Amino acid sequence: MLLAGSLSAQGPAPSQPETFQLPNGLDVVLAPDHATQVIAVEVWYDAGSRSEPPGQAGVSRLFEQLLFAGSANVGRGEHARLVESAGGRVRFELDEEAVRVGETLPSNYLGLGLWLEAERMGSLRINDSTVADARLASLDALGQSLSSDPYTAAIAEGTLALYDSAACPGYAHPAAGRVTSLAQLTTGQVLAFHGLHFGPNHARLVITGDFVADSARRLVRQQFGDIPRGPDASTTVCGGEPPASVDSRTVTTRRVSRHGVGIFFRVPGHDHHDHAALELAGILIGQGPGSRLATEVRGSGAAVATQGGLLGDRRGPELFGLFAVAAPGVTADSLAARLAAVARWTGSGTLTDADLRRARNIYRAAMITDRERPEDWAHQLEHAALFHGGVNDVDRDLERVQAVTLADLQRVAGRWLDPGRRLQLVVAPESAP
Repeated sequence: MLLAGSLSAQGPAPSQPETFQLPNGLDVVLAPDHATQVIAVEVWYDAGSRSEPPGQAGVSRLFEQLLFAGSANVGRGEHARLVESAGGRVRFELDEEAVRVGETLPSNYLGLGLWLEAERMGSLRINDSTVADARLASLDALGQSLSSDPYTAAIAEGTLALYDSAACPGYAHPAAGRVTSLAQLTTGQVLAFHGLHFGPNHARLVITGDFVADSARRLVRQQFGDIPRGPDASTTVCGGEPPASVDSRTVTTRRVSRHGVGIFFRVPGHDHHDHAALELAGILIGQGPGSRLATEVRGSGAAVATQGGLLGDRRGPELFGLFAVAAPGVTADSLAARLAAVARWTGSGTLTDADLRRARNIYRAAMITDRERPEDWAHQLEHAALFHGGVNDVDRDLERVQAVTLADLQRVAGRWLDPGRRLQLVVAPESAP
């Protein structure tokens, strides 16, 4: 059952998407919505950090700069300038699964958006100069991130222990890269990565908003049809369950002044039948003033900040975490025990129908918000294609969440959030005894 119509009472009412594929392998999705006066053009490349070769952590991050470094007919920085001068805005996102780029423009600039995306898909400038600039900018951004958000940086590095670098290389290094590997990346390595992962046969183009489908089809074929197909590249596979054991690690850094304590669990990927219940467990544990972390950990005075839930969407195994920054006088062991108690609560028999309704309502509200703009709808369609196999499954996540019962929630939390199979991570200030 397609739920877009039921959501549209409080959000957009996009049409049923149309899909087709060009001879070079480019997947295309058209989803007109004439209720808006803008269009979104978005391209997803199967080039996330999970695809990075061993020893090249961060090579996908360089494309945050390289995708704006110019092409055969577009100068350095001109892509963003042309979009902004037309009253639009550009986008770039990267995670373990994909590189996402695009622009939102007034609806009469569809041709411009498609031309710009075809330019960088077909003739991106990658040379010693553009790679050197991208490497320098990426190192600077990574350094700022490590300094400004030290807890997140420590979590990103510490939780890699849940993945085997031999069996699961794509998830065994930080998505943002490492300073050492970024600094050593060569132009040849960047060109090789680009050649394998940025061809039209490894991409999906989505157009949403106020446009005419016939015109869009013609423009897509005209702009993208002659771009050569890239070599076939196998998708990185990462599976299996971690051993049922407890591991404890401590990261010491001068960048924090208080202990941060987290417990983390490796859980199934996004397409697993237990994933919807884990989504709801994350809401109950970590979202809003009524969450368990807010009431039982932060509200008790044990922590000054808390966070919990799933850590991003992945095709392979994901992470579920509970994290807190200790209040003065609270030890790391005491805080870890409180977090473990919250994890046990989620799988206990004390959850109520009211808890389940609250989690569902929060999830549904977030989904409505995530469909408000053409670029949001494009993102949802891409998500459905990447994680569920097709854009017509765009409502599958909501359907699965609506079907979760109280017994499902307790069973799934009891299995996957078992404190007996956790990684405990302590982020300690360097001056701590």
